[in-house]
Amino acid sequence: MDHDIDLECPGCRMLVELFEVEAALRDCSLRLWVAGWSPIELLDEVVRVTGLAGSRDFVVQVLLVDDSHRSEQARTPEWTSRITALRAMTAIDDVSLGWLGRWIVGNHYSVESECILNGTLRTLQELLHPSIAA
Repeated sequence: MDHDIDLECPGCRMLVELFEVEAALRDCSLRLWVAGWSPIELLDEVVRVTGLAGSRDFVVQVLLVDDSHRSEQARTPEWTSRITALRAMTAIDDVSLGWLGRWIVGNHYSVESECILNGTLRTLQELLHPSIAA
């Protein structure tokens, strides 16, 4: 069975881009956790920088997706308790591949959802590489 993706197809290209953004968000979350950021600190920072209340649930989604890919050994008690509290606070449970596309559709491709997505990714990347922001 051949699984090659035709990148000349606009829809296929968009799917690949969505998966790449999903991976980038997850990578940022993981690397920031390794750097010592807690889930609450990341959440507060993104909401502060973007100035968009909708960023809160989006960042929680990113953190939950990141957590779903971790082994039990990789979770500290503090991380687990914070993630459990965020999950209970938002009731978000969509952590499977393709969540970003479903989130975009659920937000009706709005200008605000685009700002939330781009602002979150940019903020997380700037936290990883502060010299880029300067």
